[in-house]
Amino acid sequence: MNTAVLICTHGKAGVEMLRSVKMIMGPSDNVRVLDFLPGENTDSLVEKYKKELEALDTSDGLLILVDLFGGSPFNAGARIAMELPDTELVAGVNIPMLLEIMAQRSLTPLAELARLAVETGKMSVQLFDQALKKKDEVEEDEL
Repeated sequence: MNTAVLICTHGKAGVEMLRSVKMIMGPSDNVRVLDFLPGENTDSLVEKYKKELEALDTSDGLLILVDLFGGSPFNAGARIAMELPDTELVAGVNIPMLLEIMAQRSLTPLAELARLAVETGKMSVQLFDQALKKKDEVEEDEL
């Protein structure tokens, strides 16, 4: 099993996220990135999706990861997902999500992988709590 992954973001964000993932985990196969650039629209993006799909092996499914729910990458991805069987679409892509997907996509069925992407994305958003920092400082002073 090797779920295909297609990342689409506004600008070059997807390229840079994948570059960071490669820096941490090494190279990954069966992954492509699309940039949504100024002057493009949803229709032109659908065509870009179709072109990139030619380079992917989607026999184990396709996971499309986009940056913004309701944005053009999402809307184009939704059109692709409605046409292709075994395709999931997740909005809110981030580096921790990509790391988890790359680590699990050969072991995890597509639908579960999509849910894992959402959970990992949510869990990776954290607030640095100043109250905890102060508590830790007090504990260190007591030592």
